[in-house]
Amino acid sequence: MQELAYLSDSKLRQFIPERRRGRISQRLTAFRLTTPAGGLELEAAGEAGAEGQKHEHLASVIRHIEEQALWFQDPEVRAGKWVYFEAPCLIFTPHTDTVMFIDPTPGAVAGYEQPHGSRLLLHGSGRHLLIGEVAPVSLLGDRALFVKGSALIPIEVAVRRLSEVAPPTAEEPHGAVAEPPYTNSLLSMGVDDLLKAAQSLIPAWSAVWMRGYARVSAAITMSSGPLSTARRSEPCVCATPLYVEYAHDLP
Repeated sequence: MQELAYLSDSKLRQFIPERRRGRISQRLTAFRLTTPAGGLELEAAGEAGAEGQKHEHLASVIRHIEEQALWFQDPEVRAGKWVYFEAPCLIFTPHTDTVMFIDPTPGAVAGYEQPHGSRLLLHGSGRHLLIGEVAPVSLLGDRALFVKGSALIPIEVAVRRLSEVAPPTAEEPHGAVAEPPYTNSLLSMGVDDLLKAAQSLIPAWSAVWMRGYARVSAAITMSSGPLSTARRSEPCVCATPLYVEYAHDLP
């Protein structure tokens, strides 16, 4: 039985023909999607026979996506692509409207020791969380840059930029995502600061293995040094998930 931690209804609707949305929406709300964190498992609360159909629509969307989805560390990953992921994740909310899942640094969690290519940062709407309340984390950036006379905090820019990513439209569910309104260097610095701040505040032992599908919002190279003299670079895939489920069979 699947234990879902996150499910985006808005993304599911993008894959449902207009004439069927009303009926399917009613069927989807016939289930309580919760996890043991809230004292319940995923269970049917609808009509008889619904047990075998409770994941019908999600499964059909997954079948459609998996035909073209890439592994999240694939070098061909680009904004607008769908990816599949399996990784231990730390869960936090930088503010009330956004939830984020990040993988820990290599070696922080058993079974995730070796360098593993791109880091993973999933970002989505807090209203799609299906688990108990996630404690908010205050992410305070310690770097400020002046861009066109305005002081910008990279970490704030990154959180704002990612929270503004819109779901795909019904007509173009796999289309490209608009370019960031700020420089890629500023976004990469912000994501790097964000990961560091979150990992310093959230213990690595709280990471849990998860899997799912997500749509890439940005594939970036994080940079720890100044814009002109970066001392370290590391790829990171930022994506907004369709769903996230617990992967009890991993590692």
